[in-house]
Amino acid sequence: MTAGERTEKHGADFTSSAARTRRTEPAAVSWPAQMSGRTTWQRVLTWIFVAGAIGALLYVAQRDLADVRAYHWHLRPALLVASMLLEIGVLIAGVYIWSRVIAGLNSSVASMASLFRMWALSNPIRYIPGSVWQLFAYGKFAGEARLSRELVFSSLMMHIWLSIWGAVALVLALSPLAVLPNIQIPSWAPILAPAVLIVAHPAVFNSSLRLVAKILRRDAMKWEGGWRMSAGILVMNCGTWAGAGLAFAMFVRSIVAVDTVGTITLVAVNAISFVAGYLALFAPAGLGVREVTTSLLLGGALPAGVAVLVAVAARIWIVAVELACALLAVAIPRRQV
Repeated sequence: MTAGERTEKHGADFTSSAARTRRTEPAAVSWPAQMSGRTTWQRVLTWIFVAGAIGALLYVAQRDLADVRAYHWHLRPALLVASMLLEIGVLIAGVYIWSRVIAGLNSSVASMASLFRMWALSNPIRYIPGSVWQLFAYGKFAGEARLSRELVFSSLMMHIWLSIWGAVALVLALSPLAVLPNIQIPSWAPILAPAVLIVAHPAVFNSSLRLVAKILRRDAMKWEGGWRMSAGILVMNCGTWAGAGLAFAMFVRSIVAVDTVGTITLVAVNAISFVAGYLALFAPAGLGVREVTTSLLLGGALPAGVAVLVAVAARIWIVAVELACALLAVAIPRRQV
């Protein structure tokens, strides 16, 4: 089957999927509406948790206000801008990796402009409680890229799976050099890093995807790219986590003196906190979970109040980067999509 034929096939798949949706649902917005009763309490409980987490962080910052004021704060605009540019580059690289996942599903790949637009405009919706909303947004933008919802869902789940394990492999590999006072990582941990490649095996890969699809009541596609391709994507994800960690380290150093915390430690802290946020499905975009994790990991090297403010500032930084990406996506001419 040629690339053009595959494109037509997935365009037809999307159209038929939309037609089936119209036949079984009373309105275009009925899918999220069907879940509104169930998600109302989820939203309430989520925001109770987020408010509690933020409240606890603010309490620690206020409790240690003297240490916060006495610490060496500064602003280095050039380093701050450089950290944001590097993070934007890392996120764009993540979109490219997503395109490789789509290729591994034996599907034609939409243009990078289309995928970037889909990702960048759907990303801010993560902050709405309930995982349904971001998937709904991806489904809406899938039409622009002529991709079926099944393909978008499957490729995103696979991308997230390999991204999480890429972060785990990086942390294991860096553990001898990362000084995390509140976490004692065994000295033999680095030898486990190559073992992470097992999760990229097609059998494990497809079984995990089927399980997630069953839980979310979605259809999933089968990985066709082979073990070498999925392992390569996992390794690329390790690289993006290293780049994201370096950007995070640059950001932290742009606002506060952290001579007691090495760059490799900050790379590990960034990866661990993001994975914690990924796994906390109840928290929108890991809100609260990521900040608590970051502050706890840095708490042994920095005063607790300082660690809290750094974690909160990091959230503002990443939101600013994501909004910048969204603006870039809006600026892409529609003829390129």
